[in-house]
Amino acid sequence: MKLSNFRDYAQAHVDSLPDSLRDQFDSGTSVLVTGGTGLVGQAFVWALDALTSAGGGAIYLVVRNKERAQATFKDLKTKAIHFISFDEVEPLVVQGTSFSHIVHMASPATPHDFNLHIMDVLEANVNQTSKLLEFASAANAHYVMASTLEIYGNIPLEDEGTDLYVTEDMQGKIDNLNPRSIYPETKRLAENLCAIHTGMNGGRASIARISHTFGPGFAATDDRVQNQFIRKAAAGQEIVLQSDGSMRRTYTYSLDVASALLTIMARPNPEVLGVYNIAAEQNMISIRQLAEFTLEAAGQEPGNLVFDIPEGQAMWSSNRGGLVPECTRLRDLGWEAKYSVLDGMRQTIALYNG
Repeated sequence: MKLSNFRDYAQAHVDSLPDSLRDQFDSGTSVLVTGGTGLVGQAFVWALDALTSAGGGAIYLVVRNKERAQATFKDLKTKAIHFISFDEVEPLVVQGTSFSHIVHMASPATPHDFNLHIMDVLEANVNQTSKLLEFASAANAHYVMASTLEIYGNIPLEDEGTDLYVTEDMQGKIDNLNPRSIYPETKRLAENLCAIHTGMNGGRASIARISHTFGPGFAATDDRVQNQFIRKAAAGQEIVLQSDGSMRRTYTYSLDVASALLTIMARPNPEVLGVYNIAAEQNMISIRQLAEFTLEAAGQEPGNLVFDIPEGQAMWSSNRGGLVPECTRLRDLGWEAKYSVLDGMRQTIALYNG
């Protein structure tokens, strides 16, 4: 996947943001970022670079593989760019390096990760969160945590055919005996650590609960459904559904998530814990529609969507409603999603095909 043009897309996206937001990222901006090579992380780093390169700020990228990260971001325009390991963060803090923000996005989040690296989820979401909050206290930095909509758990729908708008103060049930629950459960604990950081330790923190996201830069092992569809459509292959595809979710383009994170970073009064859903509410679509949009974005025929429903399974599901993240809090900060699923998929596949 060639991402050389992603910088230009990110620059255009940042240029569309309000001046009042962009002006806050000046020479005093120094951002420590974890998870910058992930799907959301790459979009965020390119967007942040568009701001810090103009304002004269600095970016510290915490990475596992410096050579790979440097190759990914070889076209960054920010002059003060630093690639460091997690173990190198504490010496910087001890030496008095100033960070205006710490943005923690590193976390295993794919089915592949949950099958093979499940305990890494605990390390990233709890242990690293705890340590980074210590660093944020020492540096008086605004800590921004990338969380997930999965923390809402199972909230029953009153009518299986309707949508339920989920606000940040709602909670559902999570099966703590399901090994897969380590992801939302540790995110819940990480959010609680943020609450302790602001409520008891006098720190500054924000929580960003991110919806299903798509865009370029996903890993070869990332087998989430949107990425499977992108690979198939880009290769001119059929997309095969083994259900009617009526399950509905909200899909947000990675650059819209990036601008949401920037908006949260710049919010007033971060000493009061802020919790924000991030989702393009207008992109609440079915799996079938997602497949159709992906094929259209790749210039493929609608006939490349094929249904192969196992014998004995009902053709149509009665469960066509879903949970829609309600984003009034984020909109009140001035954010809006700019990408439809089709537009985001067109950019993604153009970049995927290079």
